[in-house]
Amino acid sequence: MQSKNLLILLGASVFLSEIILRINETAGFLLYSFLILGCLLSLSKAKLLNNDAKLLIVFIILPILRISELLIFLEFFWKINLVYLILFFLVTFYSVKFNINPGFSKGNLWMIPIVIVLSVILGFVGNFFFTFEKHPEFLFLLPLIAYSEEILFRGLIQNYSEKIYGVVASILFSSVLYLIFSLSLGIFAVIFIFIASLIIGIIYHFTKNIFLVIIMNFILHLFLFIFPQILL
Repeated sequence: MQSKNLLILLGASVFLSEIILRINETAGFLLYSFLILGCLLSLSKAKLLNNDAKLLIVFIILPILRISELLIFLEFFWKINLVYLILFFLVTFYSVKFNINPGFSKGNLWMIPIVIVLSVILGFVGNFFFTFEKHPEFLFLLPLIAYSEEILFRGLIQNYSEKIYGVVASILFSSVLYLIFSLSLGIFAVIFIFIASLIIGIIYHFTKNIFLVIIMNFILHLFLFIFPQILL
């Protein structure tokens, strides 16, 4: 598969799969299954485990999670718990398998106060203008959610797509994927989340410190999905 076509094809495929899933779960399930099959067939033809192949492998995590979510017949809380445990296992496994450091570093930790203030501002704006379904019971799951998401979207996907396409495309690609998996929140809320993801991606690129973006993800989730909406 040519590198110049990889990001476009992956983004379009998962977007189409997600749209179909919203319309019909069975059709969406089948489309995601074919997406995994197509990725595996492409990998079977790869002679070397290069950056293209590694990006394809970590990308497969996304349809796997969607299919897992459809197949797990538990209450919402326990379903989300199990899905993120699966995500945690997969991102940890491939980080070790590919010997990639997603940014476990002491560098730039002086930016923590700046990141916290920026995250609070973004969270306040999001919670002020948009109505998100609140789940206070997820509070203790937030560290797992923030860690797993940032390792996947920034530590793995953004890192590998940067090696292929460069900085701008990698930040856009990881943020577009994050946007696609937030479509159920509504168009304006999704645009806000996309902008927030771009900011997180930019900070990650310049700091290469995964702890900073995990903090941002955690605080944003607190404001958007845990704290009660601000009353006017």
